[in-house]
Amino acid sequence: MLALYARTEPVKSTVLIADASSVPSGAPLASGTIRYQEPGAWFPDGKRLLLVGSEPKHRPRNFVYDIASGHATPVTPEGILGHVLTPDGKHITVRSAQGLKLMPVDGGESALVPGTTVKDIPLRWTADGAHLFVLRGRMPGVIERICARDGKREPRMTLAPADPIGVTTISSMAISQDGRACAYSFLRYLSTLYEVDGLR
Repeated sequence: MLALYARTEPVKSTVLIADASSVPSGAPLASGTIRYQEPGAWFPDGKRLLLVGSEPKHRPRNFVYDIASGHATPVTPEGILGHVLTPDGKHITVRSAQGLKLMPVDGGESALVPGTTVKDIPLRWTADGAHLFVLRGRMPGVIERICARDGKREPRMTLAPADPIGVTTISSMAISQDGRACAYSFLRYLSTLYEVDGLR
């Protein structure tokens, strides 16, 4: 099953669900006063989405959106948000001034992930929850695997296009659960220098 979350309009969001033999079907999210932002993450049960959204005059935060009921529950304080869930769906991986933290979806104290820093961008947990893949740097970007038990870091791959001219940053990224493959996009800015003769 392939499940996608996509925002199609500034104030409307759509869930698209499809498999290899069917045409994608869409269902608009019941946003109410919440304005959702991309990206979103599916919980392991396939019935809920972890979304980032903001209410009028409030800073963004994480919401758990129930597909069946259309009800959204805030699960992080304002200004604290994340996009990466642990494999059991019980914790959100968020960035903090101390490093990456695991914030319980059902409430409670957050816990620091050993060995992480403020420069780490969380990408994905391994299936057993023993390691976390993070991105450091924007160009080139380096993917490292961090052990959740002792914080040991292991470089896995360096990301940079074959032609780096004009590339300023590695942006959107998806990584396989075993960390052996990834897909990413990048931003490239090019300019042209002209020489003009005969100006007076």
